[in-house]
Amino acid sequence: AQRCDQSTLTQQSRNLGDSFTPNYRQWPVRVRPEPARRPQARLLRPMEPGTVTIMVRNIPARYTKEKLLFEWPVHRYHFDMLYLPANRRGMSLGYGFLNFVSSEHALTFQRCWHGRYLADHGPNKHLDVSQARVQGLIESLRDML
Repeated sequence: AQRCDQSTLTQQSRNLGDSFTPNYRQWPVRVRPEPARRPQARLLRPMEPGTVTIMVRNIPARYTKEKLLFEWPVHRYHFDMLYLPANRRGMSLGYGFLNFVSSEHALTFQRCWHGRYLADHGPNKHLDVSQARVQGLIESLRDML
């Protein structure tokens, strides 16, 4: 089989004279796959000034507190509480709460993790980091327990 490219077409048109014009519409068209789309930047959810307790949604059910602490080290993000509700089988319910020592640390965590994925996370859902309804360590513990 002869390869069909521009040089072959030029040679064929010379052999046939000036009356030959290739009809590109009849040839099989190769469709290039679109490049992978980058996820759009997720807009940060607004948080009131002084927010220290946040809620993280879309945590995979297979994640445990230990796995989260591995990805979110306490010494890097400066939180003093991680609450990850689980069902009777020990599977995560898909959300968790963190209480930070300052509102700046909470905002830094939100900027770093909102819209991103955990290491063992499927591509379906991104993390959703927002302000928790109850603020503060003591109030959060009282509300959750």
